[in-house]
Amino acid sequence: MRFLELDKEDKKERVKLVLRYLVFQSGYSQRRLAKRLGVNRSRVGHVLTGEQSLSLIDTIDWFDALDVSPAKFYELLDKGVGIEEDWVREIKKPQSELDGS
Repeated sequence: MRFLELDKEDKKERVKLVLRYLVFQSGYSQRRLAKRLGVNRSRVGHVLTGEQSLSLIDTIDWFDALDVSPAKFYELLDKGVGIEEDWVREIKKPQSELDGS
């Protein structure tokens, strides 16, 4: 289902999924990404779990840090990433495993 057709909760889930996908693809740990962004590691964790959202300016900083264009980000949002099952299992691991803690 396309992003704009989703209800608000599903949109939030899709955003989290795409951000986690991009962080995973980048090879960054939460700690390294936080350092790159100039924020606290807990901020990165809270964004990736959906506890906090990003402002537009912060989103642009994340795009830059993750080396993704806004167009690519929205393309991933729209198609739901289109990821394989093994990758889905990988990203559903606890955040502590993803960032090597």
